[in-house]
Amino acid sequence: VDGILDSLKPLHPAEVIAAWRAAAATGDFTSMATGLITHHYDPRYARHRARSAPPAVVIGAATLDEAGLDRLAGEVADVIRTMA
Repeated sequence: VDGILDSLKPLHPAEVIAAWRAAAATGDFTSMATGLITHHYDPRYARHRARSAPPAVVIGAATLDEAGLDRLAGEVADVIRTMA
């Protein structure tokens, strides 16, 4: 964990890195992961998406239960058929 957090030093304030280290040291990986997602990964992905072309198709999933996944699979299959 230390090596990974060290690589993030140029991108985040020292107190943020220290908070992630403290969470890892106490085994509070949920807080560490939440902080990394919220303050590092999500913003980076958002910046990347802003520079990229918009997706050709957006498919949403209302639920992830068995029926919802079946609907989602059907929608994906329909899109693939139209692209072929």
